[in-house]
Amino acid sequence: MKLDLKEKIGQLIIAHLDGNIPLTSDAFHSAVQLIENHVLGGFIVFGGDHFHTPCLIHELQKRSQLPLFFASDMENGVGQQLKGATEFPSNMALGATRSEELAFEEGKSIAREAKALGFNLIFAPVMDVNTNPKNPIINTRSYGDQPDLVSRLGTSFIQGVQEENIIATAKHFPGHGHTELDSHLTLPVVKLSKELLYKTALPPFISAIKHGVQAIMVAHLYSPALDKQTMIPTSLSYEVVNNLLGRKLSFKGLIITDSLRMRGLTDYLPEEKAAVFALKAGVNILLHPADPEGLIYYVYQEAIKDNLLAERVDHAASKINEAKNRLHQSYQIPIPDPVPSLVLAQKIARSSITLIKDDENMIPLNAHFPPELLIIQNNPAAARGEILDNEFKKRIPGIKAFFFPPEWKGVFPELNTETPTICAIFSHIRAYQNALLPSSMIKKQLYKLLEERKSICMIYFGNPYLISEFSQAPCSLCTFSDSAVSQKAVVEALFGEISMNGTLPISLQKRR
Repeated sequence: MKLDLKEKIGQLIIAHLDGNIPLTSDAFHSAVQLIENHVLGGFIVFGGDHFHTPCLIHELQKRSQLPLFFASDMENGVGQQLKGATEFPSNMALGATRSEELAFEEGKSIAREAKALGFNLIFAPVMDVNTNPKNPIINTRSYGDQPDLVSRLGTSFIQGVQEENIIATAKHFPGHGHTELDSHLTLPVVKLSKELLYKTALPPFISAIKHGVQAIMVAHLYSPALDKQTMIPTSLSYEVVNNLLGRKLSFKGLIITDSLRMRGLTDYLPEEKAAVFALKAGVNILLHPADPEGLIYYVYQEAIKDNLLAERVDHAASKINEAKNRLHQSYQIPIPDPVPSLVLAQKIARSSITLIKDDENMIPLNAHFPPELLIIQNNPAAARGEILDNEFKKRIPGIKAFFFPPEWKGVFPELNTETPTICAIFSHIRAYQNALLPSSMIKKQLYKLLEERKSICMIYFGNPYLISEFSQAPCSLCTFSDSAVSQKAVVEALFGEISMNGTLPISLQKRR
């Protein structure tokens, strides 16, 4: 199919799609209109389930003259987006296993399930090296704080994904691991010299390119060492995208912006103007615009007047066409047996459990001397801990569990001083949340608790840097993940049913 300039611009857009919308809804009709009127490139899917969403994808593919990209953030598997699909532990949990084989198998498993459900583009893995303990948005999404570990595991994951003929995406170039701000909320600054960037942030991306990654997502960051223009996001920087990524690092695959809705970009320029800058910088795909139709029209009007922009559009559309042709995807793929993926996720979770210390020899727990559970959440909207509670109750019926929030309403519970305490801290890393630590009130109560008793075990279901925050704890473990399989695995470890062989994939600093 021969495309005109406006249709080529449509191919550069990956728009928002709610995976739950009914096929009879206005939202579905709007998606069809984008496809039919603008030859849209594809959709990024948010939410849904493993029954309805594949039907939605299939119906939209049928209505498109050209194959559509269907993409999603699947760092932790398809279950990160679709209910009923497999959810894996975090990247940092995989980092604790140090296993390239598990990373490869995870990539392959996620790609196989994603492909069967209609996806052909995965926004994973995160190749950021988490060198800043205060990073509010990367943290456990990274494999660790060592470039070599991130390179090895990330590259293995990519190879597993692409062996299934699915496009993997290394993100967030040139590295989001040293920031202290969330680019969803503002424009973070990477305060590293060019020399340090080449030693820490860039090696995983260089490794991914060397091993054939087919797509790279460019972050909305400001790196003065790479481009001295005042506060220009790297996603719009000709120096970063064209000269560094394209020329110096010789990347020939698809270059994708992070979401165009993020304030790390929109605080700098309006969405439509930013899109033009991004294309001129060398980007190929404009991800998740707030107004896809308006964006297409704006870029078209600009491209008519600007030969360089028109050339960039033509080049990008050509690369997208080549990538889609390589996929050769059948949309009638049998749904894979979910059991092997779940078994693999459980294996990774068990292999990742890391014992930091056990000065009071609390582990294995004695079912005849039952502990009390203290389950703390940093994000009530994404509360977890029920599985942990249930797994304990399977072994100790009647065990007491206290959740915060929502039940406590700011009042710390009265705990039995004669019994051990298991304190489980769920610190879920989420966009726009900007919170790594429990509230100051909770921290004060935990400090008091640690001063009053010896038999207390801290379990970190997420942010492992909390180990330094509560360093006086006599017993501490890390799962690096709040996934269901991680909650089950840590209870097995606490009762001595499995060994703890994980290795901390980060370095820690003592709390001042």
